Amino acid sequence: MPLPENPGSEQQPSSPIPDKTSEISTAAPENALDELRSGYRSLRSLFNILLIGLIVFAGSSVVLMRRENQMAQRQLGELARYIAEYQRNIAPKVAELHSKLEAYSKLHPDFAPIFAKYFGNTNAPPSQPPAPVSPAPAPTSSAPPPRR
Repeated sequence: MPLPENPGSEQQPSSPIPDKTSEISTAAPENALDELRSGYRSLRSLFNILLIGLIVFAGSSVVLMRRENQMAQRQLGELARYIAEYQRNIAPKVAELHSKLEAYSKLHPDFAPIFAKYFGNTNAPPSQPPAPVSPAPAPTSSAPPPRR
């Protein structure tokens, strides 16, 4: 209902002809409200779909990590058995071969250079500690180095 022009005067009776502007103004907010509700529903459904996808992805990742962990534990057990077998069976034979070759190189001087090359003290610690490395001097110019 429109406001009276003079607040002190009596209200005039409304005309029996419907006002088109009032219908448009009331229809527009209802239409906009429907659009907002529709947009809200579509955003909510999109959020729910993304949430379900995230849950599926997280669950799949957990299953994958458990399988990888089981496989790594199985491989660790196999490698531990292999190392134990190596230390029990093969390492003594290698040490025996090394001692026999060393004895052979002492009896046959021609074989000594070959023995020293392949079985010598390859892992001997250095007689002197390495000299400390000084840092490179900082560049004096701020220009980038030339490209090649």
